Amino acid sequence: MAYRMLVIFYRKDRFQLKEIGEKLKTTRENTGLSIEEVSEDIKIEVNKIEAIEQGIKDIFKDIYELKDYISIYSKYLNLDVEDILKEFDEFVFDYTCKITVGELNNNCVEEKKVISPYTKEVKKQNKKIWLLVLIFILLVGAVVGYIIIKNKDDNNTNFVYLN
Repeated sequence: MAYRMLVIFYRKDRFQLKEIGEKLKTTRENTGLSIEEVSEDIKIEVNKIEAIEQGIKDIFKDIYELKDYISIYSKYLNLDVEDILKEFDEFVFDYTCKITVGELNNNCVEEKKVISPYTKEVKKQNKKIWLLVLIFILLVGAVVGYIIIKNKDDNNTNFVYLN
């Protein structure tokens, strides 16, 4: 009996994010709103709303972005935001408690920089490319400026006719 309760408890925690999403989806459907309408009103992409409703967290930049979107979506549907966020915080706590210290030590240190396992790394843009674009724009601007000044000087030239 204790084993069975443990399994049920584990499964409940495991699907808690999905339950939050189902609550949001059910409320949205009961009010007669489409995902597209919600997306337009709260300015969250359709695929992110669908991910929230399905309990998928992997497409979000990090756990904080997901929490913010859940908060916005809950307010929009006139749900009790505090209760929804409390459930979400419990999910995050349960989820993070399953990561061992060994996994954190092995996976979170990269090039003497600590990375959160819940945040996707944003690729840095190549600074050399931006520098080349800037130089190109300055050169084009200089050539155009020279042409304008040269044409202005040519138009201001006075012709003197000697008889």
